[in-house]
Amino acid sequence: MNQYPPPSKKSARWYDRLAWYCCKVDFAHMEQSPNADRIMYQGLGWSILASAVIASISAGYGLFLITEQQMLAPLGIVVGILMISLFRYSIVRKGIGDGTAAITLTELLTAIPQFGIILFVASLLSLPMEYVVLKSELDVEIYTQISKQKETIRTEMREEFTEEQQSIRRSITKLEADITRQQTKHDQLLYELSKMKKSVEDTPSHLLSRQSNNGPSLYDQVQIVERLEGQVSISEAKTQNAIQRIKKKIEKEEAKQQALMDKIHSMTESKISELPEQLDFISSLPYLRQVGGNIRLFIKGLMGFVLLSPFLFMLMLSRNTYWIVKTQPHSNKPAIKGDFL
Repeated sequence: MNQYPPPSKKSARWYDRLAWYCCKVDFAHMEQSPNADRIMYQGLGWSILASAVIASISAGYGLFLITEQQMLAPLGIVVGILMISLFRYSIVRKGIGDGTAAITLTELLTAIPQFGIILFVASLLSLPMEYVVLKSELDVEIYTQISKQKETIRTEMREEFTEEQQSIRRSITKLEADITRQQTKHDQLLYELSKMKKSVEDTPSHLLSRQSNNGPSLYDQVQIVERLEGQVSISEAKTQNAIQRIKKKIEKEEAKQQALMDKIHSMTESKISELPEQLDFISSLPYLRQVGGNIRLFIKGLMGFVLLSPFLFMLMLSRNTYWIVKTQPHSNKPAIKGDFL
């Protein structure tokens, strides 16, 4: 007669069977196993189910962030089902390792493929949680980066048209200098006229004759003043005409400059308008790497631990009555080796 502990007298309930299903337990053999074995595999099954639920929630929320369609969020359940299937397959394929409660190096090495898959999935599924937790810091980083891009665009546009702008400014400066020269020339004639008029007013009374040893007579000076007044009148007319022509040229250059500025502004605003003020979930991922380094590491580690915990529990399972009954039901002293299912 086999020396196995007596089976549990309690009948399995629906949630017990749900936990056993998650860890690929044979219900008929588990019914014949002691209560300790039931609890052991229930714990493994609940850990698998919890990992699948967390994966489903994260995947569903990720789908909502990507598509902005709430009706697609329930599709995250598919990820949970795949996680349960992966755990069930791994249990069928790998069993309980060497059957001891210790996690040995050999067990870890053989479980590297499963660990790699789970860690990769955990890294992906942690992104929606990171996005939610770091939303405020992410918005600040995005605003800062977009502001830098806008300033870069403005700078590049100004540099692209710098030579053309400088050419227009040089033309305007040259025309303004021409106005100054014309006005200076006219002012010089006015100065000569005013000087001569003052000389006439200050002419001594004895210089009334046409000839004088002390300078031109009053009559001569009056003639000179009259000629200067005529020259000033002509110069003023010419100067005003020249200034008007130059001002029209300046107005054309200023209009050209304004048109160029409007063109630069239009092109700049057109490029800036292509930059989004707010980014969606996928577009935010490059900026997510730049914020919350330690927090992101913690979230990824937490998600990795949650998804890896069923594998660790599986490796910690020791050979038990259920395993013996399942693999060697007729042996009183079974040689415990091989898969436990």
